[in-house]
Amino acid sequence: MNRLLLFFGVGLAAAQSPPDAVFQSGTRLVQVDVVVRSQRVRPPGLGEWFKWVLDSGPPWGPPGEPIRSLTKDDFTLLDNGKPQPIAVFSAGPRSETKPMALPPGAVSNRTDDRGRALNGATVVLVDFLNTGWIMSDYLRLGFKNLLRSLQPSDKIGVYTLGKRLHVVRDFTGLELKSALQDYGNPPTAYVDPRENPAIILQALRAITQHLAGIPGRKNLVWVGGHPSNATIAALQQAGIVVYPVGVRSAGIIDTDMPSGGRMFLDAMDLTYAVRTAEEDSGVAYVLGYYPTEGALDGKYHALTVKLNDAELRKQSPELHYRAGYLATRIDVLPPAPSLAEAFNDLLDSTAVGLAAEATAEAGRPNTYDLRVTVDLHDIHLDRTDGRFTGGFEYAVPNPSVKGTLKAGSIALSLSDEQLAKGLDIGFTLAVKGVESESDKIRVVVRDRATGVAGSLKIPVEKQPIPQ
Repeated sequence: MNRLLLFFGVGLAAAQSPPDAVFQSGTRLVQVDVVVRSQRVRPPGLGEWFKWVLDSGPPWGPPGEPIRSLTKDDFTLLDNGKPQPIAVFSAGPRSETKPMALPPGAVSNRTDDRGRALNGATVVLVDFLNTGWIMSDYLRLGFKNLLRSLQPSDKIGVYTLGKRLHVVRDFTGLELKSALQDYGNPPTAYVDPRENPAIILQALRAITQHLAGIPGRKNLVWVGGHPSNATIAALQQAGIVVYPVGVRSAGIIDTDMPSGGRMFLDAMDLTYAVRTAEEDSGVAYVLGYYPTEGALDGKYHALTVKLNDAELRKQSPELHYRAGYLATRIDVLPPAPSLAEAFNDLLDSTAVGLAAEATAEAGRPNTYDLRVTVDLHDIHLDRTDGRFTGGFEYAVPNPSVKGTLKAGSIALSLSDEQLAKGLDIGFTLAVKGVESESDKIRVVVRDRATGVAGSLKIPVEKQPIPQ
């Protein structure tokens, strides 16, 4: 049985009033990312269009240049046609958040392999599942062009989808392995179409959970897939901007996505689509407003953003932003994973921030003591009799019975001073005697009240078993 210790980190934080952000309230901030670009140039006639395609490339034209240096006064924001006072405004890249301090050897689910905080993210999903094998080589070519363009400093995740989700690059290194083969060759190209929705749903749920706790703009570049309106709406509700990319298409199509992204038509433009999504993240304006209590009626509300400057409007600039939101008093979260689902997902969940390290136990090969720090900002706490109460579940591997977990539950009852300290340095638990059969140990923490989860793979050194 695992031995469990609970403690707050070393050192004391000055006592202070707990931040309101820990608690749910009836006041809701609605934020809208807006990208403003100049109008793209189009050839006037069919003959000029064909010549332009041969000379210049994509038939639908590249996006215009970003229009920068706008201010809050340049925008009007409407909710169901009614103007709203803009209470929050920012321009350009979001300021980086400060991740939890990591001790030597520790890892976090909210930093990359260099320890840099993940502030905004772009992920690429290469969908072989919905691409016929006849077109799979063409899709691979566009995919390989993207891989060649990536730099070590790029914070871009790359996954492929076949019978299951494969991690090619997850804000870290490159791991091709079988990712290009799954449903990419004629012998394995057939899949019962009835299985597709469940495979896609599972993959998108894992990606959504993976991005849930990352602040800033989150982009999904989906090449080869055919996202339905319902799928796009669900991703939009999770705060993810979708950029669909066709495998091979022809003709002029210029479609804005209701999530705020844009559509690209050809796998050869995958690299361009990714760089456009990245550029959008760096030039987006954020407009925020507080709807009145009466406006939060539980219905879908359409959003409209207009430019106030008459001279700028004459230039017919393009505005890209999400089409609307569900007007509820609190944000509607995606369905929460179970403890087992979060544990078995290929990608780490980030809705609960975690940092952890493993120390090998002397005399017990492949047995480790874990020190896991939980970000209390992500745990729901209620004020009860002058204390802050809540709790979370945790799980670690159980190698003795394949496919099972060792789970426990932690109840929290914190004074004002304890909560202030926990919010500053995290709440730390130590789990001793955790066995591992691989070079990583997975730990999952799931908030008891909301069901949101965080998971993390902790690297360990495999140790030889004495003969």
